Amino acid sequence: MVLVAAGSETGSQNYMVLVAAGSETGSQNYIRGPLSPGGASAAKYDISELYSPVRMTRLLEKRGLRGGWSFDCHHVYPRSGGNCDLQKNQARGAVEKLLKEEGSEVLTVSPPCTVFSNLQRMNPVGVSAQEWANGCKMLEHAAATCKLQMNLGRGFIFEHPLNATSWQQECLANLMQDKRVYTTEVHMCAYDLKATDEKGEGLVMKPTRVLT
Repeated sequence: MVLVAAGSETGSQNYMVLVAAGSETGSQNYIRGPLSPGGASAAKYDISELYSPVRMTRLLEKRGLRGGWSFDCHHVYPRSGGNCDLQKNQARGAVEKLLKEEGSEVLTVSPPCTVFSNLQRMNPVGVSAQEWANGCKMLEHAAATCKLQMNLGRGFIFEHPLNATSWQQECLANLMQDKRVYTTEVHMCAYDLKATDEKGEGLVMKPTRVLT
């Protein structure tokens, strides 16, 4: 697993790199560098998660980094004792407020890809108008929050399946065209992603595009 968040293209002090080499074992796998530019206030946390249950925050806390918030619609976050319904403007406002006031050097962003998945081609029922609207709304919010992070002088890591139709949406197309954003493509099997079926366990290729 390799996570890289670049604040800008200029200046050697405007970046943060989190590297997890191999497995979760070992305490020296992570490298931390400054991300917030000199004029920006220091963030309270090293990493937080948007549209994700507690994953990276918990993992990186074990490596001595400062895990922050995990904002997700369906999972209870122990720091707040509740979930965060990101379909609601009130919850989105709370997320923006926390990112501005407390700050996170890096924000991982993983909005649901369900309605944009190629698997929908095999769905005899299809996606309802409401499901599509909800999916687009969350995607637009995710892209806007990535831009917020950049404007705050901090980093983000956005990921979605490479073949998802979400990349054709205007909000992501605009984000990719931002000169501050880097794009890369990875196969998750290289990072030991596995699944199990009736034939046993095996690696899953899952081509993925990452923006940072």
